Amino acid sequence: MLKLVPQAGDIDAGNAFAQERKSLLKIVGALTSICFGKDIHSQPHTMATELREEITKLGLNISQVTVANKLREAMEVVAVSLAANAKALALVPSPPAERKDYLQRLIDAAEDAAA
Repeated sequence: MLKLVPQAGDIDAGNAFAQERKSLLKIVGALTSICFGKDIHSQPHTMATELREEITKLGLNISQVTVANKLREAMEVVAVSLAANAKALALVPSPPAERKDYLQRLIDAAEDAAA
């Protein structure tokens, strides 16, 4: 069961809670983009309005401001994550032969560290 608030005695509860929150915001951002067929960065206010309408149709009550704020937070988390992924991918050589050499060097380094 998902804990919405860290409990006293949880090991590293603050970090675990923050990571869980980031994961949920990534899911919100991805699902919103998938369901509405738009990048959440392109029309955040329109998407917040559309999303709130759909949520209300399900019989759930949530304010427009809350939906907009959570979409904004989701946009920030997704943007940071995509930037980190792009930076990581930029480090990997493109041509297959170079990629194979790069991966072999990583494997060798990991084996050396384990020995």
